[in-house]
Amino acid sequence: MRQLTLDTETTGLLPEKGHRVIEIGVVEIVKRQITDNNFHTFCNPKRDIDQGAFEVHGISSDFLSDKPEFSSVAGDFLEFVKDSELFIHNAPFDVSFLDKELSMCGLKKLSYYCDVVDTLELSRKKYPGKKNSLDALCERLKIDNSHRNLHGALLDSQLLAEVYLAMTRGQETLNYESKNEVKSNLKDLGFYNSSIDGLYGKGTAGALAGYNKQNLNGADLNKSNNVNNLINAVLGLKPALEAVPDSKSDDTYKVASGSGFYVSEQGHIITNHHVIDGCQDIKVHSKGNVLETKKIADDMRNDLALLKISETPKHAFALSTESPFPLQDIVVAGYPFGDKVSSTIKFTQGVVSSIAGLGNDYSQIQIDAALQPGNSGGPILDEYGNVVAVAVAKLSLKKILKDYGVVPENTNFGVKASAVRNLMEGNGVLFKSPNTEVISKRQLSSLATDGTVFLSCWMTIAQIEKIRSTKVIFNDFE
Repeated sequence: MRQLTLDTETTGLLPEKGHRVIEIGVVEIVKRQITDNNFHTFCNPKRDIDQGAFEVHGISSDFLSDKPEFSSVAGDFLEFVKDSELFIHNAPFDVSFLDKELSMCGLKKLSYYCDVVDTLELSRKKYPGKKNSLDALCERLKIDNSHRNLHGALLDSQLLAEVYLAMTRGQETLNYESKNEVKSNLKDLGFYNSSIDGLYGKGTAGALAGYNKQNLNGADLNKSNNVNNLINAVLGLKPALEAVPDSKSDDTYKVASGSGFYVSEQGHIITNHHVIDGCQDIKVHSKGNVLETKKIADDMRNDLALLKISETPKHAFALSTESPFPLQDIVVAGYPFGDKVSSTIKFTQGVVSSIAGLGNDYSQIQIDAALQPGNSGGPILDEYGNVVAVAVAKLSLKKILKDYGVVPENTNFGVKASAVRNLMEGNGVLFKSPNTEVISKRQLSSLATDGTVFLSCWMTIAQIEKIRSTKVIFNDFE
């Protein structure tokens, strides 16, 4: 199947508010090579362009005044993309605009003419918990985007094509060791019974097809994207224990820590997904006791996890039902730096500085209260003692310094309580009613101390080596 990458530029953010497509860029990929056969057009939207959109792409109404309307280019566009595998970064955005334009022309939705694949979803699966914007992927995959001063549909499509090819290098670029790992993992699961020799033949192809049928719903392997997903899935399988030479490989060590807080009297705990990611065991340390936890669910997209202990907590927090607002006073509770500095809970104060996170992520808030390593997963509390958000992350100093030439001060983030509520509802956890009376700082301190917990992450040596490059871990293991 022919592969294409697509990007659009628009007059604004919402097609339902009358915003229109003003530029379309499509790049062709044949046999994993980018060709010169592109589709590129500008469209006259017959309306004004929002200032915010203009600042992103720099396309003015004057420039578009003599360009064709979308209806005039719709036929050529559909002819170019039909029967293709169309890769779009954050596809719902572009598809919503194109579907609206096609509808205005009396045509069917884009998915009728081609198969749409969202590369943002692909990148989130490949790089969970990391930034996956086009710029972030270019930096991660060493793709030069220094010429990208403004967004442009054709330029962004060309970058996306390079990103996609770099991100989905599959069996054609696997080294000898990786090919052996694929065979070994398939053999452990009973799909492959021949020699592990670093070569691919009918036996390997049959084993991959068998795994695909059983575990990936028989995905169409004529599509290279599905082939790469299959290879990555098999490579991502946990190695068999006998492949670990260390006879004590089952021993676990405390390698990282974070914070969490109780949200039910049944012992449910909320923390960040990245705090518990890759951990063999997660333990709660509270008032001298060490308690085992059970992971109930996680939400990688919002960086949340739901745990549970078997005991009744002394205090469980209620979630605020009010939306956070700028300049709202907040207190952050948690265990920064784990127990390396001291084993007591620490507090910082500040205000909500923005009701959206980085890149206008409205599932987050920005706060000016200080956060340190180990604060992740702790509660951000309002003056009533209700949780308004979950402390999640600090801006990358290196990234901001590179992009803006300044060192960020007092800029940290939290996941809004609404995302926590969705996770709890989805797993049948009952809510406490929020407190409606302002409490004293002494009361808040006491409740936060009882309701906030120190979490430790325990791994085997094999797990430590596997995740060392993606998780902040201690240098000396306990």
